Amino acid sequence: MGESYYLIREARKEDAKSIVPLAALLDRLSLPVEEEALADELVRSEASFGGSIRALGEERYILVMEEKPAGKIIGTSSLIAQHGTKAVPHVSLIVFAEERVSAVLRKTMVHACLQLKVDRDGPTAISSLVLLPEYRSNPLKLGKQLSLARFAFLKMHRERFRDRLLAKLMPVNAGGAAPVFWEAFGKRFTGLDYAEAARLSLVDDEFVLSLFPKDRVYASLLPPEAQQAIGATSSLVEQKILEKIGFRYSHEVSPFDGAPYYTAVTDEVTVVRLTDRYGCQEAPIEAETSYLVAVHEKRKFRAIACPGKVQADRIVVPPGTIEKLELGRVESVWALPLTG
Repeated sequence: MGESYYLIREARKEDAKSIVPLAALLDRLSLPVEEEALADELVRSEASFGGSIRALGEERYILVMEEKPAGKIIGTSSLIAQHGTKAVPHVSLIVFAEERVSAVLRKTMVHACLQLKVDRDGPTAISSLVLLPEYRSNPLKLGKQLSLARFAFLKMHRERFRDRLLAKLMPVNAGGAAPVFWEAFGKRFTGLDYAEAARLSLVDDEFVLSLFPKDRVYASLLPPEAQQAIGATSSLVEQKILEKIGFRYSHEVSPFDGAPYYTAVTDEVTVVRLTDRYGCQEAPIEAETSYLVAVHEKRKFRAIACPGKVQADRIVVPPGTIEKLELGRVESVWALPLTG
């Protein structure tokens, strides 16, 4: 077998079995863990890449990272064109502080509060970033590549996406038992186990709108471990990547597990601004800058990290790069610098 490399491409229905172990590492709100339901999402994704789904809010793009030439799928990430519509709104819990003062006691108490928020004109959602554990410490920063590929695709098709971006980070116990936050909060108002609530939420959050309290709830009434889960995340690497490119904590959390939402203005995100289109030439080069080079032709999206040198409106990449993209002849590519 030849030397290993890592290709990011569109996910396909036949990838479902390989993606299930990755979905199991997520928080159940991102991707279904049942193979049949996941296959349905992959059909939707393939249609989105092919341009046959153009209804606002229905496009979902699922990417995989494949170790070549072994053909092993080692990671996945997603992009949802609009998360929160009139038909299926996005729901979150606003986290804010309330100050209460007693003049008699000369005492001030500050309480963390939660209040349901409904967004029917939602942002584009950056979602489902995960690698198999044994690949997370790879010096090539594979998770970063897989994360940034979503932004490259967004820039390639800017008209399909919203002016705001949303990213939900994974909760502290992603892929494990039911979140302590759901057990202490959501389950009390809905009577649903977490697995059932997560399954329903992938289709419609109506039950949250109908059964959750509309007024503020004092977090201090929750058990200490549930309070600690509010705004906490296990995906510290992704958090660092997002903060570096312009995302900030929105002071909103998931009503299912308390994980934080990060937001950004789409055109102000650094990697969106830095992604550009170039003519492409292969030649032996000595380059200090690595680029994520991406192409989308019909239903096929391909991206690969490689050394590159930009010269005016052209990027020079090492010989063999275009062959690795598996698209035959390629005259132009989109490129995003990975250095930094």
